[in-house]
Parts: sequence; C-alpha cells; structure tokens
Amino acid sequence: MTNPPPPSREALDALWRDPAHWRWWGYVCPEDPRLVVPKCNPSMGWTLNFAHRRRAWALLFGLIALAVGPTYLAVGLGVRRVGAILLLVALSAAAVIGISVWLARPPR
Repeated sequence: MTNPPPPSREALDALWRDPAHWRWWGYVCPEDPRLVVPKCNPSMGWTLNFAHRRRAWALLFGLIALAVGPTYLAVGLGVRRVGAILLLVALSAAAVIGISVWLARPPR
C-alpha cells in the first residue's frame, strides 16, 4: 500500500487560511500534516498544529528542554561566566528557531 502524495503548497496554504482551523489558543487541522505552522499573523512566529496532539506536546516539551536545559545544566555545574551563559542562551534559541523553521516547511 503506497502513501498518498503530500498536499501541495497551495492546498496547505488554503487549509492554513481557513478560519475554521483556528481556535483562540491555536491551530487545529488534521488534514495539514505539518506539526509547526506560521501563526495567523506570520510575523508573530509559529504555532503547533494541535490536531497532532501527542507529537505537538512532545515537541513543545522538547523545545522547552532545548531552550532552557543547556543553560540550566551549565549554571548547575558551576559555570559563572556571563559570556558563556549568554552564548548558551543564544545557541539554544537558535536551535529552537531552526527546528521550528525546518518543521514549518511543507512536506516534500
């Protein structure tokens, strides 16, 4: 049994623009295979597609751990140099943003 082809960019955009898929707390569209999508106002960042509930929650907690974990660990291990901590914060933020951008792309 073969998988159906992924939806086109136009089809995904039509799903994303449909107000029926937006709730006050986020985006819910089972037909959209993306886990991360731009917010209603794309300049405000990304949101999760909560129609994929388990994956969305796992990703949310994973991104939170990636965002705060390295810095928390470094401080816990005794790193006190402000420059090193700021570098960890910047690298963690860049990783979270990079993963979000990669996941927000339509499937190929």
